[in-house]
Amino acid sequence: MRVGIVTGGSKGIGKGLTLALASAHPELDEIWVVSRNPAWDEESPGPRIRCIAIDLAQHYSTGELSIHLDREGATVEFLVCNAGVAIASTRDFAPSVDSSGWADASMSADESMVNTNILGTLRVVNACLPHMVRGSKVLLIGSISALVPTPGLATYTASKAFVRSWSLALREELRPLGISVTVSHPGKVRTEAVAGVVRQTGSIKLRAMPSQSLRHFARRSIAAADRGKDEVTPGFYRFFTALVGVIPAPVRARLSRL
Repeated sequence: MRVGIVTGGSKGIGKGLTLALASAHPELDEIWVVSRNPAWDEESPGPRIRCIAIDLAQHYSTGELSIHLDREGATVEFLVCNAGVAIASTRDFAPSVDSSGWADASMSADESMVNTNILGTLRVVNACLPHMVRGSKVLLIGSISALVPTPGLATYTASKAFVRSWSLALREELRPLGISVTVSHPGKVRTEAVAGVVRQTGSIKLRAMPSQSLRHFARRSIAAADRGKDEVTPGFYRFFTALVGVIPAPVRARLSRL
């Protein structure tokens, strides 16, 4: 069975990527939507799309996904790692009382982002690699914040910087096997998850940032992976990334404070 896999693929950016992958690759027998709560949020996803409940933040998720792949005799021809968590930081107004309660809550948020954004990505890629063949493609979803340290989203932006760095290195590791790796950086995509981050932070800067089309981002990301590109920032946010290289990182962090 020839399959594509999209993590966090039942809503938001992930849903857009699932639909774009299904449209671009009719030859795939099935597209597996893998997430903690993979229920499709609107109309029926169609017979080719299978929803599989696996919490990638848990250490046993690698084994769970491997069992599904082995049982179906699946060949993973296209993997999209999209599952991610963004939680605004509260470090800039840490309380002077009840510090233990605040510290526990802050650490819990950090661990949630690390477990999903970093370890979850490692788990799903490692589970799928033995089932990939020459010509298989891996698409990792990063963020423009991977290029800009962002006070107010410090752990999230650091986790996406990891995804970017790991993707570029993994690409070279897998080149001899004929497996390509691409990282795509969304900006402020029009989704409920992004709207939630705007509400969390209350940031005027974030609210004022231009939004980009989910459909355009998803289609361009899948197309970039099909072409074997190393890195892509679809839409007008590519001009933003062009400026990043000429601004020192400490200045970028100061300017990007939410």
